[in-house]
Amino acid sequence: MQHPERITKTVELNQRHLLELFQRPFPELREIHSYQLLSGGAANTTYLIGINGDEYVLRLYTRNPKQCRTEIELYNLVKGRVLTPKFIYGNPEHQPYPFSIFEYVKGRPLDCLTQQEAEPLSFQLGKVLAEIHAFKFQRAGLFENGLNIVIPFEKGTRPYYEECYELLSHPTTARSRLGEPFAKELLAFIVRHQEAFPLVGEEISLIHSDFKPVNLILNTAGQIVVLDWEFAHAGLPMLDFAILLRHRGQLHLNLQTLQKGYQEHGGHLGKNWVKSASLTDFVNLLTMMDTPADRPKLYQEFKTIMHQTMATWDAHV
Repeated sequence: MQHPERITKTVELNQRHLLELFQRPFPELREIHSYQLLSGGAANTTYLIGINGDEYVLRLYTRNPKQCRTEIELYNLVKGRVLTPKFIYGNPEHQPYPFSIFEYVKGRPLDCLTQQEAEPLSFQLGKVLAEIHAFKFQRAGLFENGLNIVIPFEKGTRPYYEECYELLSHPTTARSRLGEPFAKELLAFIVRHQEAFPLVGEEISLIHSDFKPVNLILNTAGQIVVLDWEFAHAGLPMLDFAILLRHRGQLHLNLQTLQKGYQEHGGHLGKNWVKSASLTDFVNLLTMMDTPADRPKLYQEFKTIMHQTMATWDAHV
């Protein structure tokens, strides 16, 4: 479900081009004082722009132009209930690329925090996830051109399991990188434990689908701000826990406190949620391994994670 490799080239803009874009929301603007490309993001080009002491993020939607409208509608949906960067302006019809402008959030990435901060951080992360998952939808699936479902997940199915199965049971880039012996072992494992993958039922929630340290900022008021909703969709909450738990070491997460924060703010987690999250994360690891770019060190890390999940399966609680 995640695609971290850059799959479209960066769009390089000069100061004049940037000024033209920023004059849409700020007609009186006469000068861009600073600008730089920001790293991160799988497909879109992002700039940090400085104007009169204020900073903004400009995003050009180069992979999927329809994503611009989706991100604007997502902001309007969650504003006031989930902390996100303030939306300034967006133009889904702009050519050659739609674009949006958000305020830049000052603060610290969560993976820079200390172990002493882990307890309150874990509780707040649970609270934020509960706030995101409180938004419900009639149907599950992927968004396009707003919050329209274009690739539905049918009720009674396990879409994250099904994607894993497809990637492992056919000749794919992911299967080739795994190697045949491990790919077969992995396929047999997920088939045997497919009921641990979440099932599409009556409760369909908003899913961030990239809930990891690089997309989470602790602002100057000590609140978590959620960035980059590029892969958000209507789906199953366990996917967000799957991604977050993969980074538990970076965040010094306390899982009991995380669960408490989630449940005290309206979320529900079953008895074996850690086991389910560990298995559900396979869909993220496998889709990332199925991208064109070759990153052998990263893919070896993914294989190690999957090996460990399988080896310690009976130890999960």
